Amino acid sequence: MTSFGYNVLGFGSSAARGSGAGNYLWGWGSNGVNGGEFFESSTNSFSSPVLIHDYKVISASSSQKGVIFVTAENELWGVGDMVPSLNTSTKSSPVLIDDTKKWAQITACSNGEGNAGLTTDGDVFTWGTSRYGQCGQGVSSDQAVNLYDGYEQLAGTYTSVDMGFSDLYLIKSNGQVFSTGQNSEGHLGHSNVANVSSPVLVSGSDSNNYTFITPSGNRHVAMLKDDGSVWGIGYGSGALMQGAFTQQKTPVQMSSDGVSVTVGGDTTMLVKSNGTIWYAGNTAGGQLGNGESSGFYNTATQLGSATNWSTVQYISKQTGGGIRDGTDGVGALWTWGRNDIGQCGHGNTTANSSPVQVGSDTTWTFTGLSNGSQQTSIVFKTVAT
Repeated sequence: MTSFGYNVLGFGSSAARGSGAGNYLWGWGSNGVNGGEFFESSTNSFSSPVLIHDYKVISASSSQKGVIFVTAENELWGVGDMVPSLNTSTKSSPVLIDDTKKWAQITACSNGEGNAGLTTDGDVFTWGTSRYGQCGQGVSSDQAVNLYDGYEQLAGTYTSVDMGFSDLYLIKSNGQVFSTGQNSEGHLGHSNVANVSSPVLVSGSDSNNYTFITPSGNRHVAMLKDDGSVWGIGYGSGALMQGAFTQQKTPVQMSSDGVSVTVGGDTTMLVKSNGTIWYAGNTAGGQLGNGESSGFYNTATQLGSATNWSTVQYISKQTGGGIRDGTDGVGALWTWGRNDIGQCGHGNTTANSSPVQVGSDTTWTFTGLSNGSQQTSIVFKTVAT
């Protein structure tokens, strides 16, 4: 799920519950108007990382209503304002949502109106509000359905799920991509702009081996194939790297070489196999990290000269993040862009239009994360022992 918010979550070390190797949950940025959105405090924002809880986590996502995550024991937990999608009242510390299934991946609509979870068996379950059909069960309704008396699982076996603002994308075990929900910019890839309430095959993906999808907030989506090529669909902000500002209702190739890709506020950033970052789209708020805060780019442009980037991800609506100087996607965290309530994690609220390192730790990682939300974004931190 794409990050369109002002909170940042990370995962860091802890010696408490489940101590040992794994990822642990931290947060910074907005903590809600009255506090308690991700941290047990009435403080409504943090500009430096704080430990949320001592759970080892394998997958996490966030929305404007809170945070939802899967523990190393494959249990589903949540924190924040989780009504009604999580069937509980607001909690400022994590609560168990479900331990009857073996969860592997979780994602949430950034507007807080839908959730989708993948089990270790490849089954997908959806719940929440399917206002635009984003839960994929043939329903478009404002009525919320919770996990316990909610929808049947989606037909098929899947390897990945991800949600945007009010849309859902699924990769089947054969590499095909299906999508459902709001389609105002043609970003579902169905050759039109019609909303749908059940998963439909993305045009041209019937025989392609897609491995990763990252949607934005009802604007565009980027997809990665197993051959390293990067493809995009949707809004014509220039973020699709086509040399034009034209809406694309079917997938177009953005790059033949990509190991990591992310989309944000009308932007796309990707890491190539040589460790360089490339970008296109809207520079508002410094979100492209190129030293600019206004204007558009409609072709792929290199960010600086560094060749030691491994992954890139938007951690908030106009706040980007990258991992560098590491191996296997684990290393130092650098952030840039909007920072008015501390969402860059630098201990201040000064905007940065170029990358700045978050502290000195070198064990951050994005592995296992969906992008963030309207009010909560996410990062990881790992502990080897």
